[in-house]
Amino acid sequence: MFTFLLIFTAVLGIFPSQGFYQVPLYKIHKEPREVNDLRRELKEFKSSFWKYKLLKKTGRETLRNAFNDITNRYNRENSTTYRKDGRPLVIVYGTGQIQGQMSLDVLKIGDIEVKNQKFGEAIRETSFPFDTSITDGILGLAFPSMAENEAVPPFQNMLKQGLLEEPIFSFYLNRNMDDELGGEIVFGGMDTTLFDENSLHPIPLSRKGYWEFLMKNITTTANGGRSWCNNGCSAIADTGTSLIVGPENDITNIWKTINAEVKDDLGFVPCNKLESLPPITFNINGRAYTLEAKDYIIKMVEDKKPTCFVGFSTLPESLQRQSFWILGDVFLGKYYTVFNVKN
Repeated sequence: MFTFLLIFTAVLGIFPSQGFYQVPLYKIHKEPREVNDLRRELKEFKSSFWKYKLLKKTGRETLRNAFNDITNRYNRENSTTYRKDGRPLVIVYGTGQIQGQMSLDVLKIGDIEVKNQKFGEAIRETSFPFDTSITDGILGLAFPSMAENEAVPPFQNMLKQGLLEEPIFSFYLNRNMDDELGGEIVFGGMDTTLFDENSLHPIPLSRKGYWEFLMKNITTTANGGRSWCNNGCSAIADTGTSLIVGPENDITNIWKTINAEVKDDLGFVPCNKLESLPPITFNINGRAYTLEAKDYIIKMVEDKKPTCFVGFSTLPESLQRQSFWILGDVFLGKYYTVFNVKN
């Protein structure tokens, strides 16, 4: 039996409420436990693993053994419900990649117990970005067509096993960095104490893989009015992506429109100029979703000095030929979002 910590924060508790399960997301994570020793597993698996796929070993992308990390580890030897699958696993993300193998076990999230959950054991991973991550793993919430090795995602298994009342899950991401509570995910319902239920507006999916839909365009009133995605484009809602990501030409033009200085593939603006920055509107399914500067500018401290960068970034090089957008946490942080699997 094992418990996941979500990709962007640690899950410290879960509380049953009104037939669904609320998971608070905290910015403060637990002290790491003693690292489980995976040396024997790596030795046994290495020969068959490298026959499956070799990854380049250069610079910060040098693969390192997972037992050198400090985060919590799954150890199948400590589980009485572990079942072997054994198929090799290789996943390449926008940043970083992992290698491992498929296994089955009971996934426990608070009072929810998902039986026979197929999952990937990440036995090796790139140093970046995982060496700076405080999370223990990734809980995939896309549709089954995106899963590796025909694995049924946890949420679909929750529904199949009758663990939830409604086929929905919902996210609240708290943008107030001074609050201890970073947000909340609800499996099987929504938390109407955080928003007006009448303000929810459905957005039909264009494809059930990612949470993908059609976006009419993106507009701003700056410089007499500018727009991007003018002929319509596909967009993805993704809590696992921190920024808003789009085609290089469009993102570059957005940076220019708000007079951002580009350094290291990010746009920076003076922190004392935020009030002069224009709103940016995403037109989706007949409705306008507008981000003010306070929504799309991210404030950080570097060398004890405030730094402000624009929450827009270009697609990874491997995806540059595609014209879709990823609406990550910069966008989702303003809007309570409900994901409906059935409709």
